[in-house]
Amino acid sequence: MKQMGVTKRMGATKRMGATKRMGATKRMGAAKQARARSRVTRRDGCARVKVLSDQGVELWAKPRLDGEVLQIELCLRGVSGVCMLHWGLVKADRSHERWRRPPSELWPEGTNPVGEAAVQTPFSDDGRLRLRFDPEQRRGRELAFVLYLTGCDRWLNRGGKDYRVSLAVESPRRDLLASLDRPLSAGEAVLTSRQVDFDAGSLAWRLCGQGASDNSDRCRRRLALVTDLASPRLYWGVAARLGEGWSLPPETQRPAGSEVCGVALETPFSPAGDRALAQLELVFEHDPPKGVAFVLRSGERWLKDGDKDLYISLEVPSRSPPLSADELDELKSTIVRVETEHSSWTLMHRFSLCRELLEQHGHDADALATLYCWLRFSALRQLDWQRHYNTKPRELAHAQDQLTQAIAEIYAREPALRPLARLALTTLGRGADGQRVRDEILEIMHRHKIKEATGHFMEEWHQKLHNNTTPDDVAICEAYLAFLRADGDLEVFYSTLATHGVTRQRLESYDRPIVTAPDFAPQLKAGLLHDFDAYLLTLKRVHEGADLQVAVESLHALPLKITRLLESIVESRGAHGDALLLSVARIVEARRRMSHLLITGPGDRDLLFCDVALENTLRLAIERDASARRPLRELLLLAAAALENLVLSAPTEVAEELRRALTHLHQLGSERATNDQAGQRDWALRAKAVVDRCARALGTLIDDLHDQLQPRAEALGQALGVERWTIELFAEEVLRGRPVFALSAMLRRLDGPLRETAELGDWQVVSPGEGRGVLQAVDSLCEVQRETFREQTVLVAQRVGGDEEIPPGVVSVLTRDSTDLVSHVAVRARNAGVLFATCYRDEVLQQLRELAGEQLRVASDPAGDIRWERVSSLAETKPHEVVPLATLELPPAPAFRGWTLGRDAFVRERVGGKAINVKQLVGALPNWIELPAAVALPFGCCEQTLGDERNRELAARYRRQVERLDRGGLVEGLAALRTLVRDLEPPAGLEAELSAAVEAAGMSWPEDFPRCFDRIKQVWASKWNERATLSREARGIPHERLVMAVLVQEIVPAELAFVLHTVNPLSGDRAELYGEIVVGLGETLVGNYPGRALGFVAAKDGSTPPRVIAYPSKSVALQGSGLIFRSDSNGEDLADYAGAGLYDSVPLTEARRVHVEYTAEPLLGDSRFRHELLRRLTELGALVEERFGAPQDIEGAYGDGRYHVVQTRPQVGLAARGRPGSLARG
Repeated sequence: MKQMGVTKRMGATKRMGATKRMGATKRMGAAKQARARSRVTRRDGCARVKVLSDQGVELWAKPRLDGEVLQIELCLRGVSGVCMLHWGLVKADRSHERWRRPPSELWPEGTNPVGEAAVQTPFSDDGRLRLRFDPEQRRGRELAFVLYLTGCDRWLNRGGKDYRVSLAVESPRRDLLASLDRPLSAGEAVLTSRQVDFDAGSLAWRLCGQGASDNSDRCRRRLALVTDLASPRLYWGVAARLGEGWSLPPETQRPAGSEVCGVALETPFSPAGDRALAQLELVFEHDPPKGVAFVLRSGERWLKDGDKDLYISLEVPSRSPPLSADELDELKSTIVRVETEHSSWTLMHRFSLCRELLEQHGHDADALATLYCWLRFSALRQLDWQRHYNTKPRELAHAQDQLTQAIAEIYAREPALRPLARLALTTLGRGADGQRVRDEILEIMHRHKIKEATGHFMEEWHQKLHNNTTPDDVAICEAYLAFLRADGDLEVFYSTLATHGVTRQRLESYDRPIVTAPDFAPQLKAGLLHDFDAYLLTLKRVHEGADLQVAVESLHALPLKITRLLESIVESRGAHGDALLLSVARIVEARRRMSHLLITGPGDRDLLFCDVALENTLRLAIERDASARRPLRELLLLAAAALENLVLSAPTEVAEELRRALTHLHQLGSERATNDQAGQRDWALRAKAVVDRCARALGTLIDDLHDQLQPRAEALGQALGVERWTIELFAEEVLRGRPVFALSAMLRRLDGPLRETAELGDWQVVSPGEGRGVLQAVDSLCEVQRETFREQTVLVAQRVGGDEEIPPGVVSVLTRDSTDLVSHVAVRARNAGVLFATCYRDEVLQQLRELAGEQLRVASDPAGDIRWERVSSLAETKPHEVVPLATLELPPAPAFRGWTLGRDAFVRERVGGKAINVKQLVGALPNWIELPAAVALPFGCCEQTLGDERNRELAARYRRQVERLDRGGLVEGLAALRTLVRDLEPPAGLEAELSAAVEAAGMSWPEDFPRCFDRIKQVWASKWNERATLSREARGIPHERLVMAVLVQEIVPAELAFVLHTVNPLSGDRAELYGEIVVGLGETLVGNYPGRALGFVAAKDGSTPPRVIAYPSKSVALQGSGLIFRSDSNGEDLADYAGAGLYDSVPLTEARRVHVEYTAEPLLGDSRFRHELLRRLTELGALVEERFGAPQDIEGAYGDGRYHVVQTRPQVGLAARGRPGSLARG
């Protein structure tokens, strides 16, 4: 048998490498002949191997991760007959390692053993073969192989050696920073946070500090570290800076369990809550050191930062005060003066002056933004590059070198200015060895015997290069190379110049003009192409620091892993399809590995240039892929890469928010795909929530950058007299060239498929109905809430905050902002019968905005869409007559009978609906539903305090101010009234009575009555909130009839807060409950904090399981405890009036804002917990509704396994609505 012959040939040797295995055979001759024509293109991690032979054979290895399993697809081309893969496994990075036979479970069908250390597998008829490796099977291994062509009895190898494919493909690193995202103590701030990845695992740290604005000995520093390394120990000491000697920290700063090892401590980590992690915290209460130097020990392995120690500075850079407006004007004037008045001026002068100004003002964000605008106008050729002055290339290069080094130093020492520093580098070259620009052009001319004579293109260009080289020379070189490749086509030469922004007229305008067209000598073509390809790199080294190839070549002494990644990225530029996905992943991996070097280093200019180049390369890859058809999960991978690309470049605060979204995206991407429609829908809903969170943070970042740059560009550009278009589009064009644009594009690509898979339309109907009116577009609902529209109006508002009043005359509100269905503005819209909806497609909302001034009929349909049609007049649609809102009659305030009431004494004449409804639930609900204890300051307490002798003068001013309200100046008058209430002095007896009542109710009295009384006054003063006053006026409620009780309760320590509407407000289905849930306290829900809550619907009888219709995307949760003082007026929680949210409820201690990490929340991560929670909430809603005999709007909390009803009120806005007719669908 032929195969047995192979076995005998292969089995005669001890080492299974291809050279010795086949050294005794004549077939090695063919391999040697092919050696010169064979090539291996290696990429780090997953190798893509291409073999070329004289027979035209090609073999591609295409690796892909499927979860934790690595699949390698081998594709063979150019072979007729049977081809065998002769393969085995070897230890990674061991060139002379013996082969080992792979385990039989790895053998594809048709595999047979060959000798003791190899197997042979046939390729399929179409030249394909798939190998699969589990993590354990591929750890530390490489695939080694050669090919055997059975038809011609021939071996193909790599010049007598094996082909190797690395199996060390890494799954995405776990984001350990998420585990450090814990609440801060009072006065504490996050100073730095970072993650460092090693081959064996990762380490993350977060440095927090109090007294963070200085470095005095009163500063406190808390350094938290977490790692997934096995058996980790920290070997550390204190040091003034990286590279200086270590010393032991004082004994008071040494953690328990530490051991002294010379000048260092060895401190063990302790188990974290996550069993896969270990944690350690170093606390420096007083006199913190300047920094901590350390290495890690994991088992017997020592882990460092390449060949350096790891170092964390504990200092905060000292900051100069920001520049004043006059100082900024002087900076601008200096720039304008030199640009417009100096007769001799070049790029060299500009760069030198910029460096000087950076040294003076580089700490100031506004100054750096101004300097960036200046440099960008220069890069756009809006400013002179040469004016009556000759500059040697080495002088220009030196100026660039000094300027870019100064920018790199700012990047290292000023974290808040890093985005601007990156922008500045995009306008500059490295400088490098400028003398080579002069020398090499002469060498090329001499080598090819090109005369230095006038009237020739080469000589004119040579003189221009000697006289004043500029970035235009890169364009000229590119154009000349294109001209040579086109065999002397001048049209190609000039069109290539034009693509780089260089016209024929610009060539002729130089101080040493280029007026002669290049000539073509066919015999010199090959040599000139070779030489000018090399010369182009020389020019780019001087003028284009962020060119990827130049940036990579400029780096030295990087860790081998990063070097290999960079080489593979350069090789894969321009990739498409699967190769693009792989290239993008490598770019992110390289940037991630380089990031800690940039942050902790002294300001490595070349490394920063490389990072900027990688950032741009990924952006271009995303844009290049824009028209590709990809499955949803591949789009998610690209979006995650674009997101991380931005995270690695964004300002710290925004980067942290985006990082949380990135962690969530990675989790979604790692989940196994399902063919179940319900599972796909649920996955898409969760992904949509993350996309929405990203989009919101991205919008903030875009707005901030625009606001930072555009005003300065306008002021400077107008003074410099640059072209108008460069000013008007300045910030927009900057953003288009940044990672934000790539991420924005990916989010748009994701949105449509996600909405389709999640079964979401373009609209979220908040309040269903129909409206007919004239369309008016406004920036925000807030800006028009005080107006009264004389004709029916359909309002398109870009922004809605959530607590606005809907103005009289408005019949419909359409907005881009997501709005919680249970927010105050949503409840009011439903109560008033106003159509209210959120549009998720910008182009649809833009279509509506373009109809401003036209008369429309707008309606929601049962499917949850919004439809509209033009009408020639409002009269012809026969709309219902606009009926003024019914006047509400409130009873007069009762006589004062005491400062407090216990819960058992609550009666409608003395307290509002909140207190009464809580009392009515006592004893009516099962034990698993708890009610908070409560005490009330009844109606009349505010008025009694105003009548107290100590407040006599203030009360007189108060009455006069109330009388003035109807005479104009509403906003100022209301503010004055609130101030007067807040200035009230406490009456005698209030403190004693209130403290006794609170303690009698089983609550803790805080022993801080001044603060308690201040919170009570805040509630009283909210009677004069603008939206509350407007609402009362709309319903004809006299101000003096509105009286305010204060309900005192203890805040429920909520893990989750919920609002339930026991009748679905969208469909009106009385058998169905609708609920929304948020992490933390409920103010983020009813106050319409940005982002969505988890929304669900459920049959109240439990006949069908609850159905999630939206997952949460809010960025912030509130946490708090202690007393809360709730408004409880006689003008809210009424059956026909949505007064909810008009008046303030104020906690004694302000709630803490914490950022939500949804991957750590059971609400999303634990489907069993979520299902049980929704089932219980459905049961709770049905029980409360049954107790009151009417639909209810319920607020409550969940914590520590217990359910709490905080308050309930009648659900409003349930009046029947007519069905809309057939309208155009939006």
